[in-house]
Amino acid sequence: MQQLKKRQHRLVGVKGSSFRRPKFFAPQGDEVPSVTTAEMVEVDRVAVEETGPNLYQMMENAGRNLAQQAIHSLRIAQVDCRSARIVVLAGSGGNGGGGICAARHLVNHGAANLVLCLSSPQKLKPVTRWQLKVFRSAGGKEVTPSELREKKTTSTSLKTDLIIDAVVGYSLRGAPRGTAQELIRWANDSSAHILSLDTPSGLDSTTGETPGDYIKATWTLTLALPKTGLSDPSKTGEIYLADIGIPRACYTAETLRIDYCGKFFGGHYRIPLRIESEGDEKVQAARQKVSKATVDRIVFLGTSSGVPTAARGTSCVALRLSNKQVVLFDCGEGSHRQIIKSKSITASRIRHIFITHLHGDHSFGLFGLINALHITSNNSKINIYGPLGIRRFVESVILISASSLDHVNIVEISGDSPPAIDIGSGITVTPRKILHVKELECYGYIVKESPRRGKLDAKAAKELGAKGRELGILACGKDIVVGAIDSSLPK
Repeated sequence: MQQLKKRQHRLVGVKGSSFRRPKFFAPQGDEVPSVTTAEMVEVDRVAVEETGPNLYQMMENAGRNLAQQAIHSLRIAQVDCRSARIVVLAGSGGNGGGGICAARHLVNHGAANLVLCLSSPQKLKPVTRWQLKVFRSAGGKEVTPSELREKKTTSTSLKTDLIIDAVVGYSLRGAPRGTAQELIRWANDSSAHILSLDTPSGLDSTTGETPGDYIKATWTLTLALPKTGLSDPSKTGEIYLADIGIPRACYTAETLRIDYCGKFFGGHYRIPLRIESEGDEKVQAARQKVSKATVDRIVFLGTSSGVPTAARGTSCVALRLSNKQVVLFDCGEGSHRQIIKSKSITASRIRHIFITHLHGDHSFGLFGLINALHITSNNSKINIYGPLGIRRFVESVILISASSLDHVNIVEISGDSPPAIDIGSGITVTPRKILHVKELECYGYIVKESPRRGKLDAKAAKELGAKGRELGILACGKDIVVGAIDSSLPK
């Protein structure tokens, strides 16, 4: 009994009653349950002691998924894994073991410029030490933290393309100190994209708090189930979820009782997650307000091909919603000025920008518009969607010009038939891959409004014999037989 009470106490995991779990959703819309640190500790215990898999198996699955995610991330950045300069930062525990395992898989797949840096090689746990042995057998290269800081090695003397963060996982206890802190600062000071394993190092996986230095991740690959602390995309970057082979019987154990079915993976081992903060009343209120909006105007800001003319700007089309918010499709050179001249839409109302492909006449207007909105707008978030490479395309220009991307969220689209994107106003935008030129991916976009109920023509209905409750049934969008009342409806 005492042992059971102890487990139940650990599962609380959060002090106070104000804690609310964020909601995570799979691409197809299924809600994915989240876990606190204490609950994940219990998941690991049940797996190891009762259901399986063991730690070696889970670490191998985590590392392989992390390697695949790294290859995917490099592809987004338009860098070949075989030539990419990759630095893997690994701690001494299970999170570090997953990072070392990923490093070995990447080396096996030809990553010739990868180096591994251990924060505490003298404190490695047995399972992590085993992964290091296998990594060395694969011919992996290692550097010390001091060598990394001084950039003495060939691989780190040049610009790093990707940093894999596996320094501290959910075992965080207070602010990172010593070598762990130094590695976190080194990573943040670099210009490289950062992929974190499970949680960004330095972030509390239950609350999302950062008691000290923490990794500012571009992507986070969380394991088994998303952690409740991954609620702030400005800290975690885009979140992906990896299946590491834990069976349903583990999650539904008496000490956990997690409603887990696994169907949200949809036949994949890694999926992107969308987050909705359940406790953010302002977000909910805004969403409800936007949900009443419809498209009330289409504005052709530019239709010229290749170069602008005296009468026509380069490609840019705007949808104005009934709540005055604006959605752009393409943003060629001079689009911001065209918006100002149009007088029917306002740049500060832009919330979503969809880019079809990265030819300049469809995208070069982004940079000036992003910078202008940072200066003039009220910190409203702008979502930019486009094919693989758009993140690197935008970030390279904006950051090198000392401008800001704090107000911008970039989403890269891939595949032939990506899922529909809900832009939050009862409107979805569905990307579809189309053929334009061989050297660039190109997407067309299908815009759909939610079906709206028509207005009842009561006069015409009465002329046909409908009356009383029958009119109410018709107004609800249902069919009637004149003279026969649907008794299943309440009076």
